[in-house]
Amino acid sequence: MKQEDLDILMANTPVDQQYIINRKLNYTSLGDQLDNLFKDIEAGLFGESAKTSSFYTSIKTVKDTYPKPGV
Repeated sequence: MKQEDLDILMANTPVDQQYIINRKLNYTSLGDQLDNLFKDIEAGLFGESAKTSSFYTSIKTVKDTYPKPGV
């Protein structure tokens, strides 16, 4: 998406909904997410150690960078 188009989209989106656009633009593809999850399961990452997995950390980074307002 071109920056100009993104600027228009964000300008026309309520502030409390902008995190949704930012997250969608920054998450890896669903295929990549599932591949990371599979590899993490194969590596035996469960319980607390799952929080160090590539799947978890990639999703957590986006959620922390673009938090849901009021949470």
